Amino acid sequence: MAKPDWGDLQHRFLSEHAKSGISPKDWCEAQGLNYSSARRYIKKPAAQSSAQNQTAQSELRKTAQKPTTSNAADSRAAQSMPPDEQEKHGLLKPQHEQFAQNIAQGMTQKDAAICAGFAPSNAEAQASKLFKRPDVRQRIRQLRQEAAMLVAFNAKDLAELSYKAAQDALEDKKFGQVAPNIKNAAQLTGIDMSTSKTEVNVDLAGLSYGKVCIVTPANCPEDVWADHMEKLREGKATAQQ
Repeated sequence: MAKPDWGDLQHRFLSEHAKSGISPKDWCEAQGLNYSSARRYIKKPAAQSSAQNQTAQSELRKTAQKPTTSNAADSRAAQSMPPDEQEKHGLLKPQHEQFAQNIAQGMTQKDAAICAGFAPSNAEAQASKLFKRPDVRQRIRQLRQEAAMLVAFNAKDLAELSYKAAQDALEDKKFGQVAPNIKNAAQLTGIDMSTSKTEVNVDLAGLSYGKVCIVTPANCPEDVWADHMEKLREGKATAQQ
């Protein structure tokens, strides 16, 4: 079988490509050529490929520059506003946002300021100023409200799951599994429980609510809470027998 004249074939491809814009792959297949072998020889004009690459790179640069330009403009606009105007528009600096989150998690004002990046030497003064800002106080309230809703949701689910887990263990006469089953049920609701304690730290949405005993009474009526805890106490007493 005669070896293809790749020079002639490339010339013919370029002629056809100039007329119709056909791709090398489509042209090779139309000629009955194996494109895997022909791709080394059948190529688009070098000038066109270079121009296309330059155009693509130019578009990428423009796209990449747009957000940067926009962000820079937004930053300059925010910085040019007086403090009162910034508060009115709810513009929180990253340090202020971190301070608000730290306060919502239960830190003291001074510790919250230090963890937000303020120098320990003037953290107390900075914390006092930040805590008086309307936008910071509003953000703290918002964070606490969001976490409170999550705690209320999880408390209900945890009450159901933990009691069912305890009952399953007792029915199987596996008394030693009562507490572990309750802890596993708690983890399903997003509340992290210690493997050795019935008291646990509730940490939802990054906000700490301190220690609770198995379930939180956040959305439980008093009689429901008392009944639930009585059932848990019964299970615990049986497990110790």
